[in-house]
Amino acid sequence: MDHGAGGHGTSAINDNMSTTLSSNSPSPTTIRAVNPLRAYIRWQQVEYPRQLWYFVATGLALLTVCNIVYIIRTRLRKASLMRQRSVPPNEGGEAEKSGSAPGPALRSTLQTRFEAFEAAFKIISFRWSIPAGRTFTLSLTEVFFTTGYLAAVLIWSFIHSRGGQRAFWAERTAAIASRQAPLLTLLSGKNNLVTLLTGLSYEKVNIMHRAVGRTLFLVALLHSAEKFPRLTPKRVARPINYTGIAALLAFTILLFTSFRPIRNRGFETFLYLHIFTVIIYIVAMYYHWPEDAMYLWLLIGFWALDRIIRGIQMIRINRGNPQSTKAIVQLVADDSVRLVLPQRQMRWRAGQHVFLTLPGVSKLPFESHPMTLANIPDTDEDGKQAKSTDLVFYIRAMDGFTRKLYEYAINNDGKAVTTLVDGPYGTPPDVNSFTTVIFIAGGSGIASTLPLLLDILSNVKRGQSPVRRVVFVWSVKSRGDLQWAVDIIKATTAGALGILDLDIRIHISRAQANEQVPSLRGSVDIAASLTPISPSEKEKPTLPIRCAVVAGESGTSTPAFPMAIDDITYAGRPDLPAIIDEEIRASKGPVAIVACGPGHMTATVRHCLCAGAASSSTILRGGVPVSMFIENFGAVRSSS
Repeated sequence: MDHGAGGHGTSAINDNMSTTLSSNSPSPTTIRAVNPLRAYIRWQQVEYPRQLWYFVATGLALLTVCNIVYIIRTRLRKASLMRQRSVPPNEGGEAEKSGSAPGPALRSTLQTRFEAFEAAFKIISFRWSIPAGRTFTLSLTEVFFTTGYLAAVLIWSFIHSRGGQRAFWAERTAAIASRQAPLLTLLSGKNNLVTLLTGLSYEKVNIMHRAVGRTLFLVALLHSAEKFPRLTPKRVARPINYTGIAALLAFTILLFTSFRPIRNRGFETFLYLHIFTVIIYIVAMYYHWPEDAMYLWLLIGFWALDRIIRGIQMIRINRGNPQSTKAIVQLVADDSVRLVLPQRQMRWRAGQHVFLTLPGVSKLPFESHPMTLANIPDTDEDGKQAKSTDLVFYIRAMDGFTRKLYEYAINNDGKAVTTLVDGPYGTPPDVNSFTTVIFIAGGSGIASTLPLLLDILSNVKRGQSPVRRVVFVWSVKSRGDLQWAVDIIKATTAGALGILDLDIRIHISRAQANEQVPSLRGSVDIAASLTPISPSEKEKPTLPIRCAVVAGESGTSTPAFPMAIDDITYAGRPDLPAIIDEEIRASKGPVAIVACGPGHMTATVRHCLCAGAASSSTILRGGVPVSMFIENFGAVRSSS
């Protein structure tokens, strides 16, 4: 993997240049000193990687502008809907249904056409998807980024190479792979500049990280493939060659261990192997090509910045007396645990998650695991967050860490465990800027959607949300999956009485014909608080709220008393196309669809929003605009 000014492939071209210039040159030494072809090739190796960075910066700037426009439009839409929300709820405790509430002012023809064009763009860019394995899909936007970056790298690698002569691209591919390397850590950190500027969550940015890594591996392989045929044992012994081989081997391990099946089988193993091979790659590249050491330092710098920010956050959140790092672990169901971290000094938005480190439970003391916050921050009447508040998590035992936590809770129920917090992370949707919101959750996907429902309820109570109607659909496999969330859902329905049209539908997909559907019939007393009581609040009285909860059979329900909400339990899977179509057509304003669950469920949601009531043709005929926010298990949130 020798690096020369123009590479070994330039010999034939240089011979021709020598013949052409020999009559005008005093000596061969002078010819080599002023050889214009070598100078041109060297210029390409410096200029084209720089131009590729200009291309990347331009793309980042465009995404930043799009993010600014999105923020402005969201705030303007919310302000407009708040002005239109002029009709108060009916007396008697029932909120008006969105179908009977006065609709927004008639939209102009220009606005309708723009919304129809926007809907068509969303359908093509975000809702059409391409399968990438058995359980994962890529939107066309993600495919466009991957292929676009690959095309850009290949264009700058081979452009002006005089028919693909290796003298031009052999060293240029190495320069591009080396100088684009800082982009890898820029896109991999939890705290990164790309997320700050574009509003994309780090999970989404991590898709870009993998696409960039695989593209750079390809160009590094092209560079190496040109060198390998001429490698002899004597040449392999040279430092520039064996360090290059070591860097390529490390890069190869990084690539193949990053594929989803391997990551999912043992993420902790993947993580530590990833770190170890990155260190090998950096050291090998430093000695392989010292001229590009600056780019290696940038790569390290972006990684170190993320770690420094995370360290500062952990100190800020977990500082104080020894009790400030304790959490109470409680069994709440056959396979679920509630973890309560009292009075932590952290601000977050509903739907965000944090990374938890439990040294006494994890296999390794510094393992951190992402967990979605199940509660919303404590606020005053004006919506200002309290300086410190409880952090509540509901964790279902699966494999690995969650199973170990569950086993720990069996023997230490109600006891304290050392827990460190890092966060918050994620970019949840602003659901308080729509008229109707439809939540669709599958299994433990309720952990992402329930906090957003609580946030809507909190904002509606303070008069800071234009949301009129919420439909909450939760599909579970068996009655045991309901245990931990039933009380919270009951409290939510009670809190919505008189202020919000809330329709909660629970579906049990594997209920047998002779199996009694879990009955929620009857009146129950529940505490008004939607979050566990912290130690400092245990002495405060709580007011009981009476809430009638009704169980249904085969899609029917019998309310215990007249109420503005239908809390219904069904046997069988929900008819998502019918629910989505009906609610979109009944809404008098913008609709948000928020879904979190297994791939087949979110694929159904995407398909529903490609036609029917969400189509651009329907909007042209006076339909309402629809926004989609989807998160697959083990994947990332996508929005449109």
